Amino acid sequence: MEVVLTKDVPKLGFKHDIVRVKDGFFRNFLFPRGFAAIVTPGRRKDALSQQSKRLLRRQEISANAEKLLETFRGLVLVFKKKATSKGKLYGSIGEDHILEQLEKEAKIHLEKENLEMPQHIKELGEFEIPVRLTDDVKGVLKVRIEKQE
Repeated sequence: MEVVLTKDVPKLGFKHDIVRVKDGFFRNFLFPRGFAAIVTPGRRKDALSQQSKRLLRRQEISANAEKLLETFRGLVLVFKKKATSKGKLYGSIGEDHILEQLEKEAKIHLEKENLEMPQHIKELGEFEIPVRLTDDVKGVLKVRIEKQE
C-alpha cells in the first residue's frame, strides 16, 4: 500500500515522502497516530511539490552550512522570562521561540526539524541546543534564559 507521510517517522521517511508499507502497519500504527494518509492523486501532487521545496531548502542550507556554523559559534540567544524564586519558568521555551529569536537577531531562517531539542526549556540558565543543518553538518546553538525583572 502506498501512503504519504504526514510527519517524520524514524526508519521510514520524512514528512511528505511517499512510501510503500504493509496494510496492517498502516491500519494499526501509522493511520491511528496521524503519521500517514492513503495516497490520492491530489495528495501525490502536493507531496511531490513539498518534496521539491524541501530539496531546494536543503540545498540552500548545505551550500551555506559552514557559514551558518560560524555564525552559531559567536551567537547566544537571550530570553528574558518570568520565573519563580527557584529558577523555574512560568511556561517554557520551545523550538518556535528559538527559531523566532534566531530570525530576529541573526536573520537566519531554519526549520523545526533542524533543531534537536529533546524537550522544552523550563528553567533559567544557559543551554546548548544541537542543530542538524544536513546529515553531515551539525552544530550547537547557545541559548541563555534570564529572569525578567
